[in-house]
Amino acid sequence: MRKTNALLAGSIALLGATALLAPSAMAATATPTASAKPTAVASTTAKPTASASTGALIGGSPSTWSPVMVMKKDKGTTIKLVKDQAFLFHGFVAKVKFKSSDTKVVVVSNAEGTGKITAAAGGHAVAAGTAKITATNGKIVVATYNVVVK
Repeated sequence: MRKTNALLAGSIALLGATALLAPSAMAATATPTASAKPTAVASTTAKPTASASTGALIGGSPSTWSPVMVMKKDKGTTIKLVKDQAFLFHGFVAKVKFKSSDTKVVVVSNAEGTGKITAAAGGHAVAAGTAKITATNGKIVVATYNVVVK
């Protein structure tokens, strides 16, 4: 089950990245015209957040949205999700294990695999409620997150 969740989260991330890159790839191959004006490029100073708003995202189901990135540096924060939304952990070493205090609210999985094929650690929101995710490296707690699922 954990491996399936990790692979699902990885697949969602890959599909989301492909969807984000497709418009820019098409624009790069378009034939320029005399009236074409340069367009703005995304700012590198934009900071991702660990919450989602249903009004700003495209797609009827949260399972089709790009996953929320949960950064190690944001430990101790609250992650706001909606039912069925996926998330990926970023910035952790492969040995870190993740645990949800309530698997009826949030399911998590650890990074799996070695070499060229690996699955990132992550999870998804199962139902409305609150849970706490704990990241440990052996017996040392390296991060905790409070999760609120609406």
